[in-house]
Amino acid sequence: MSIADIGVSDSTDRVRDWVRPDEGKILGRVYVDPDVHRDEIERIWKKSWLYAGHESEVPEPGDYLTRTVGTVPLIISRTTDGEVAVIVNRCMHRGNLVCYESCGNTQVFQCDYHGWSYRNSGELVGVPYQQSYGPDFDKSRHGMQPPARVSIYRGLIFISYAPEGPGLEEHLGNAREVLDRYLDLSPTGRLRLDAGYNRIRLDCNWKMYAENSSDNYHNNFVHVSAYMTDAARKIARAISREGSKGVVWALGNGHSYLDFRAEEQVQGMVLRSASASADDDSERQYVRDLEARIGADRAATLLSEGPPTLFIFPNLFVIQQDMRRLEPVSETTSHLYQHPTLFDGAPDAINRQRLTRHETAYGPAGFVMSDDLEVFAQCQRAINETPDEWILLTRGMRREEQLENGTRRAHVTDETGMRGMWREYLRLMSREQL
Repeated sequence: MSIADIGVSDSTDRVRDWVRPDEGKILGRVYVDPDVHRDEIERIWKKSWLYAGHESEVPEPGDYLTRTVGTVPLIISRTTDGEVAVIVNRCMHRGNLVCYESCGNTQVFQCDYHGWSYRNSGELVGVPYQQSYGPDFDKSRHGMQPPARVSIYRGLIFISYAPEGPGLEEHLGNAREVLDRYLDLSPTGRLRLDAGYNRIRLDCNWKMYAENSSDNYHNNFVHVSAYMTDAARKIARAISREGSKGVVWALGNGHSYLDFRAEEQVQGMVLRSASASADDDSERQYVRDLEARIGADRAATLLSEGPPTLFIFPNLFVIQQDMRRLEPVSETTSHLYQHPTLFDGAPDAINRQRLTRHETAYGPAGFVMSDDLEVFAQCQRAINETPDEWILLTRGMRREEQLENGTRRAHVTDETGMRGMWREYLRLMSREQL
């Protein structure tokens, strides 16, 4: 048994009984049980690949940010040699948090408790009254530690607290091609996440938000007021109707993808950037720059398809101009961090357009995310009081297609993506601990 396994309850038998994706049902207990939540932290959040941040958030040497990823406090920094470093925000002397600020610029972090000092890459460089530790004290053995694995994919920083397991690209699997399409919409192939973010408290279990990431059935009911505000959103409403040509994919490894491309072509619209339009000159310049990098044919295809809506299990959601990071807090509370993504190298008008879309739909006064937040809270409230009732996830089971590459596909309003997420959840929660 490793240190990470100490204190883990054995909820395996209960989870197998409560989580039945192949029957299309989930018992409410799995959203409210504290023992299950603790086991999820150890078996999923401390063993899977987690999205932690983006290189553009620490653009200059000395830049740093602090955040909790999973349940572990981290520092992400840009070192003097220009590399991105990720270290656990913990002094190696007595375990104190070393940095309390959310962001800043420094070459050295100093612990407030006893003054131990570390480079922003983690090496221990200063120990007050070091002689008292004896002649054999070696600073090189007491640096702040990185997570077990760190991997950067096209600017996206992923970490894993498990020293062994599938590599990042294996974890991304079939989601990698979809993610590439999102990133390739930038004229340089790179994103900027330097416009700030919204931090939202979700009054629900983290799995409710993960489910909603592939739920297109709710759009014409939860967001009906948003869809009636202008013509473009009225067309968007058609994408979620029963007659839509859109599909939902369960991509494997718990990932899911809402694929609106076929219906958007029918409707003659693409949710590319925003509800407002950039000026024509900026739009033409953006397209020219995109064509110069990836070719006219590829650019035309990506622009006609628009950005994908993709959930990468367990904590990254990509939608329109947003990247969202999900964090578990308790069995009934989660945190969501919404980052509007800007295109590196794009005209300012294009990025203003993207910010407008984010603020209008998902910002503090937005008219889309506020709908979802209320539904999440009401779902959790009801399940708290009726935990022994089953949640129904059977929509589309009979018309779901299973393909040779391990993916499953169904109508865009079906619950295929959710069942795929729950299959991965069940696999991870049932496996033997390392």
